[in-house]
Amino acid sequence: MDIYAERILSKLGFNITHLKNRLLLVLILSLGIVNCNSPCAELTFQAPENSPYILPYPIGQVCELSQSYCSPWGHKNRLAYDIKMDIGQVITASRPGVVIETKNAFPDTDHQPGHNNRVVIKHVDGSLAWYAHLQQKNVYVNVGETLSYGDTLGKCGQSGRSGAIPHLHFEVFAARLYDYTDALPVSFSNIEGFEKYVGVLDTRIPLKALPY
Repeated sequence: MDIYAERILSKLGFNITHLKNRLLLVLILSLGIVNCNSPCAELTFQAPENSPYILPYPIGQVCELSQSYCSPWGHKNRLAYDIKMDIGQVITASRPGVVIETKNAFPDTDHQPGHNNRVVIKHVDGSLAWYAHLQQKNVYVNVGETLSYGDTLGKCGQSGRSGAIPHLHFEVFAARLYDYTDALPVSFSNIEGFEKYVGVLDTRIPLKALPY
């Protein structure tokens, strides 16, 4: 149990040397927040300097996370980042690829499940990046369009189940879109001081986008 505890807690960003975190693990496991079949149980990250992904917002901007991977709230057993943004903040392509899906019809007042304006990009290796909660009429790309690093996708909104904090929901799947068991852990190559951020990103860290 100790080895498993240290592995899970370290993936979630906790300091495993503290007894209170070992107690927290007991709570996590007992509530089913993380289980052995979850993609959160074993995470292997690519070294940031070798990652094909950059932060999904313009160079020079600084954002923080409202939720990280596998949080016990909306991201239970999910490899997804919620990146806090202002309404209208520009969202950019994290990796080159072809647009295979867009939605642009839902107002920020529509918080029904699935009613999120979004862009889905397919990469050369077949993986799929999902950018969600964009602003109505501010999705700027079309299905079939080929995109490069940093191309503008649209602007942040609050459509769908976005909660109280406007954010970009960013999630990557190996091949099966919206199958959360098929999600992939992602590193970003252009975070300032990226060498310090191997693994799950902490919600308390400012993430500045550097030139790539």
